Amino acid sequence: MLITAGLSKAYGLPGLRIGWVAGPSDIIDDLWGRRDYTSIATGAVSDRLARAALAPARRDRLLQRTRRILRQNQETVAAWVSRQPSVHQIPPEAGGVTLVGYSGSRDSTALAEAIRVEHDLLVVPGAHFGLDYHVRLGIGGESAPLSAGLERLGRAIAAQT
Repeated sequence: MLITAGLSKAYGLPGLRIGWVAGPSDIIDDLWGRRDYTSIATGAVSDRLARAALAPARRDRLLQRTRRILRQNQETVAAWVSRQPSVHQIPPEAGGVTLVGYSGSRDSTALAEAIRVEHDLLVVPGAHFGLDYHVRLGIGGESAPLSAGLERLGRAIAAQT
């Protein structure tokens, strides 16, 4: 088993492009060799900012901020779902994504493409995760774009039922 983590989601620092992998030593040794082909070294600025972000006091503040954003956005999604006649949600147990299920005639791949073309919105088809007639939504960002995206998603789902 491999466990991956980084500063992108929980810390809100995707631009630093810093992460790590934990696992069996033979696999980690192999990954170190592969890393040499993809990047020579972490940038000095990224390394310095990552160290600052992981300092205990700052780390706690960043994680609290992320938890607050996720909690607020989960409440926004739940309220939106409660107003939709043919939609349900599989809320996240942890993390920054949720699944929204719908009733309708289009499978999730066709619906995601229609949403992209007709509503200028990106969602991930649930079929990619073995859950057709669901779409995956990111809820880790700012609340205003999420609310606007949910309204577009609602119109798209209503149009296909």
